[in-house]
Amino acid sequence: MTLKRTICITIAVILGILFLILGIMIVLFFQKLVDAFIAGELPLRKGSQTFELWRKPPVVPYLKVYFFNVTNAKEFMERGEKLRLKEVGPYTYREVWEKKDTVWHPNGTLSYRQEKNYTFVPSLSFGAESDIVVVPNVPVLSAAGQMPHSPKIVKKAIGTLLDVLKLEPFSVRNVKEILWGYDDPLIKLAKQFLPEGKRPPFDNFGLLIGKNATLSDVFTVLTGKENLEDFARIALYKGQNGLGVWKTDTCNALKGSDGTGFPSMLNENSTVYIYQPDFCRPLELVVKNPQPQKHQGFETLRFQPADHVFGTVEDYPQNDCYCLSKPCAPKGTFNVSQCQFGSPIFLSWPHFLHGDPTLREKIDGLNPNPKIHQFYIDLQPKLGLAMQAKARLQINIQMKKVAEIPQTANLSDLLVPIIWIEDGIEELPPVVLGLIRQAINMPEVAEAALSYVLFIMGGLMIVGGFLYFIRNSYIGKESMVQSNVASKADSYYFKGGEVEKSNGLGNGLVHQYSNTVEMEDAIKHPNGNSKSKEAAMETKEAAANGNTNESIMT
Repeated sequence: MTLKRTICITIAVILGILFLILGIMIVLFFQKLVDAFIAGELPLRKGSQTFELWRKPPVVPYLKVYFFNVTNAKEFMERGEKLRLKEVGPYTYREVWEKKDTVWHPNGTLSYRQEKNYTFVPSLSFGAESDIVVVPNVPVLSAAGQMPHSPKIVKKAIGTLLDVLKLEPFSVRNVKEILWGYDDPLIKLAKQFLPEGKRPPFDNFGLLIGKNATLSDVFTVLTGKENLEDFARIALYKGQNGLGVWKTDTCNALKGSDGTGFPSMLNENSTVYIYQPDFCRPLELVVKNPQPQKHQGFETLRFQPADHVFGTVEDYPQNDCYCLSKPCAPKGTFNVSQCQFGSPIFLSWPHFLHGDPTLREKIDGLNPNPKIHQFYIDLQPKLGLAMQAKARLQINIQMKKVAEIPQTANLSDLLVPIIWIEDGIEELPPVVLGLIRQAINMPEVAEAALSYVLFIMGGLMIVGGFLYFIRNSYIGKESMVQSNVASKADSYYFKGGEVEKSNGLGNGLVHQYSNTVEMEDAIKHPNGNSKSKEAAMETKEAAANGNTNESIMT
């Protein structure tokens, strides 16, 4: 084998080994490099794509509102019948989210105010906003609920006031008024006479008043630059680093985001938090089913409220900090009256899902179903993006009997549902899906393709080099054998009837054919008398005989 061929084979084998090593390195480190690159792009930075997606999400959320229409209000108040409710809805609103008044601070935080705009969508709704429903009168029940320990003269004064204003425990109004606000005389009086801190911030009353096309109070969040777990995490709300509502600093602590952004690199052991001012507390979400789910072609983890969120103090002693008055909230509910200007408002899951059974036993028309009432958010774990969200909550009011107030004298102590809402998204738009594919699928495909190509090329080059080496070695040995045989054959030739050794390659070439014949004869006649020699002798004898015969004839 020539030196050139040896060098080529060596280079091929070396390159093959290098390709294999490179393929192994891609398998081991490529994804880590990609993750590091993605991690560098995720924090909020001025002008970045992540910031723009967070500031104005290109999603189409919908708010769906279901009313619990009271069908026997008169019979309930006058004859003490069991309260009957009939769910009506949904009344659906398309949402547009945008963060405004953004300010970047030198300490690495970012402030903003959230604005949400709601537009009614008749095609996705049960009826029109003009539909009439009968629901508990929140201002009346709130006023009465704060009277049990007041002097009798105050209670009678409230009763007289309600009589003059012709206000009853149940309100008959249309959907739009109950949600977005209507003139209520009690609210106006409350703003005039209640002490600061208990005065309602609006002149009108509505369950969602101040939510539509109104800027929120100021949130200050971390950008995630130092730690991705702090992405969009609330550091301050209204300039304060705590709520100042509950018994302990732990329960007053701000945790999580406003629900429009979540940390990345999540797993089944991760915990995420949502803080909404209406909750009066961070909402803790955990993974209860570790099996990944699929949504729009991407794996997701389903985060649901932890069991203790609306749990009792008996079951979860850490919830004692939220119990400011006895008795504490029943299982499956949360008393938010402390941050709702004293109104006896309780939150729960729809239809008292996972709640104390007695809550449902006192009311007809409640049928909890986890499939349609469960609160959950499906997050893409690597990016922390919400692929699907169903934030479901129920607003209830505590009804209390106050004998000195005629309007409430016949009421039962009862927690009555008013509405339940579902706020969330069904799917992400194509533009967001494209970005997710670039961040998740393309690196995986590139890693697989590169590793396979390098492994295949490296293997082929190594195997091919060795096969080429073996083949040439075999051919070289065969050529040497043939050359040796030919050399031996060429080294003998006959000269003058005798076998003599050739002194040069030239004689062997000149006598190649004759030598071959002579060799065969020599091999077949080991005594040294070849056929050619015998034939010569016979010819000589024949010639002698011929001469004799010729003489005789003469």
